[in-house]
Amino acid sequence: MTVNLQLSYNDMTFILEVARTGSLSAASKGGQYERGSPNRKLSDLEMRMGVKVFERDQRGTVPTEAGQVLLSGLRRAVLELQQTQADVEALLRQPLHGQLRLAVTPMARRLYLPRLLADFAQRYPQVTYDMTVLPAADCQKLLNGRMVHVALLEADPDDVRKQNERSKTPFPATVLGSYPLCVAAMQPLTLAQLPGLPYVQYPYGDDLQRQLRRWWDEHLPGCDAQPHTRVGTLDDCAALVELGAGYAFVPVPVAAAIPGCHTLPLLFTNGKLLTRTVMALRTPVYAGDTLPNDKLPKKCFERIQALFGGGE
Repeated sequence: MTVNLQLSYNDMTFILEVARTGSLSAASKGGQYERGSPNRKLSDLEMRMGVKVFERDQRGTVPTEAGQVLLSGLRRAVLELQQTQADVEALLRQPLHGQLRLAVTPMARRLYLPRLLADFAQRYPQVTYDMTVLPAADCQKLLNGRMVHVALLEADPDDVRKQNERSKTPFPATVLGSYPLCVAAMQPLTLAQLPGLPYVQYPYGDDLQRQLRRWWDEHLPGCDAQPHTRVGTLDDCAALVELGAGYAFVPVPVAAAIPGCHTLPLLFTNGKLLTRTVMALRTPVYAGDTLPNDKLPKKCFERIQALFGGGE
């Protein structure tokens, strides 16, 4: 004979209350059951379980032999659940602590990180940060290698979704926002002038390089954009543009911060702007993975996830 013990917490506490009081009417005062007769409630539970838990007569209820075994198990289960609830509540009362390890791109740091960390630091002042600023491809490598908890980087949401669908351990991802790019220079210019002007280049990711190549081929087919000056960072690129060293393809917020800068929008022939999407990708630590030499307790990680969005 098969016994079905798929009981809710209220079902278990109701059965235990009947055993404790020895009376259905006394147990019913707890109110931990649906409307209706407590006798019907108990009968329905016994029928569902396939176990007669109590003998009933005019004097009250007495556990059967099988009921005594069941009641012993239910007491242990309820005590364990109550202890688990107390442990979780105690954890939630504790201040969040540890070290959050971040990999961010220069634009993600400039546009999104200050607000995110200011809000987070106010809520969780005991958390410290270890931040590395790198191009998007290098941020992704650190994330793939489980060397950081969170990466803020430029990425195509469709590509991230497809990668996660193929992965056994997908990275929870949240879109933080997007920004357009433009041509920036200290003198007014037209598209036709670009091939003959000095060009300042900073490291682009593969995806942005492809988009810029497509834009260039649409508007200036047969011409090459050969950089006159290569620099290591976006900030260095902006500084050279401000000095008049040439034009550059930069995010609109960067160009807006250069006094007297002139810009051209990067519009494709279909009318769409060339934009970059910034995403927060989070290593699935809570799913069972751990980071090498992790200084952030796993029990804290799910609460930190809320800073960067709750999931896909």
